[in-house]
Amino acid sequence: MNFLEDVPEAKPRFDFDLVAEALVPVIAQPRQGATILGLHGDWGTGKTTLMNALRDMVAPAQAADEKTKFICIDFNAWKYQDREALWRALILTVIGRLRDEAEKNNWDSEKKEISELEASLYRAFEVKETGPWKVNWRVLITEILRAALAVIHLDFVADAIRESAGWFGRLLVGSKKSDDKGGKDSKEKDSAIDVKELTGILERTEITRHVDQVQSIEQFLKNFQGLVKKITDKGMRLFIFVDDLDRCLPEDALQIFEAIKLFLDAPGCAYVVALDRDVIRKGLTVRYGRPGEYGKGQSLIDPDQYIEKTISLSFDLPRLAQSDVFALIEDAKLGRTLSDKQRLLIYKALGPNPRRIKRFMNGLAVQLNLAAVAKAKGRPVPDWLLQPQKENEDYLFDGFIKVLLLSYQNPSLAGLLVKDFSMLNRIYGIASAYIEGLSQDAGAARSILVKRLDAETPMISALRDNEEFLRLLVLEPTLTNKSATLEEIASWFRGDKAAVAPSES
Repeated sequence: MNFLEDVPEAKPRFDFDLVAEALVPVIAQPRQGATILGLHGDWGTGKTTLMNALRDMVAPAQAADEKTKFICIDFNAWKYQDREALWRALILTVIGRLRDEAEKNNWDSEKKEISELEASLYRAFEVKETGPWKVNWRVLITEILRAALAVIHLDFVADAIRESAGWFGRLLVGSKKSDDKGGKDSKEKDSAIDVKELTGILERTEITRHVDQVQSIEQFLKNFQGLVKKITDKGMRLFIFVDDLDRCLPEDALQIFEAIKLFLDAPGCAYVVALDRDVIRKGLTVRYGRPGEYGKGQSLIDPDQYIEKTISLSFDLPRLAQSDVFALIEDAKLGRTLSDKQRLLIYKALGPNPRRIKRFMNGLAVQLNLAAVAKAKGRPVPDWLLQPQKENEDYLFDGFIKVLLLSYQNPSLAGLLVKDFSMLNRIYGIASAYIEGLSQDAGAARSILVKRLDAETPMISALRDNEEFLRLLVLEPTLTNKSATLEEIASWFRGDKAAVAPSES
């Protein structure tokens, strides 16, 4: 047995090295602004592997061209997800790496600029993340009442409150001043000032705060661009590799693109960002979702347009071929050979996703290793589990793989279906009718599916959102023709063999 590690490949397989070689000249080419390369792919399809291949090709480039040196900066978004805002963490990571270069090369003027940049990042925006404004209600109510009483000139009311309420009354309406006898004009003047301050303070504060922040962003970007220009004039370029955004909350992942555009958009910088397109879609839905039930799950901003405006170049990872998946399956070294039919079943069930293939094969390997250990201890183990049978007699192991695949996708439901043969047949019938109906009228097939599933338990009803499980269920072998066969498959280890029904019902 060979445990397949879920880590990026040290040496890229499946021609990822060729893809990296083709992308390097594109991102290395100078532009008027920063270059942002988006590496798109589903969870586990090899984005990190391709990113590492890009870095490995960029890093040694300085040896071939002494005039240009590439500074490579790694940013793992997952590490900062729960510690501080991603946008600030990315900026500080870039600044920190530049500080290291400045220290190493004794760039005195650049070191000063870097320190000022870092300090300004906290000075300008520390208020922004302290939370919403808190209203001092006592002051607010006091000012409102004082203004109201003064504006309508109910001096006798003010005097009554002042005299009867003691210190609180004097706090509420103020004390009489020596110039109160100055006449009506002086009162109107004082009242106008109070009302103006009262009605304008909140709006003025918000506007000032907003303007200050916009000015701070522009100033920071200007200073950063000036710093990067000094570095590029020395024959250096910055490559920033942003990984593991798929693990962050979708709305937080958008902060990375906003940080690049607002703070770090400088010529001489290239950003390589790996993430699933679906992360962008979900993030936009959370942040700019349409109001109301009708717009649920929809975004006011089109994800494709967002990508076009924020990402210079998008590259979708190439889909693995069937032969590539078969090669991954063989890497597991199970101790017994899988037939083409069995490997094809795994491919159809899991798709060309390296991570899913590796995880499933590790689980299958554990099952077969358990069988080998049990047999070595003298326990009864069926022959079909440890060694291939004739092609037309290997249906038990075919079914065994099918059960494991169902369990991989939905362990709880797979356990119920294996135990309840009538439920398995019923859900299979629903799934089969749905898949067949899709080719004729997808809308009608979907409607019938939902109606039939709603009559089932909540766990089964949830299959309306799990078409992948339904498609797997109808793949051969169906497991619906022989209950005794299913029982033998499901209970090969620690099962009650006497309970296996001899009939093929």
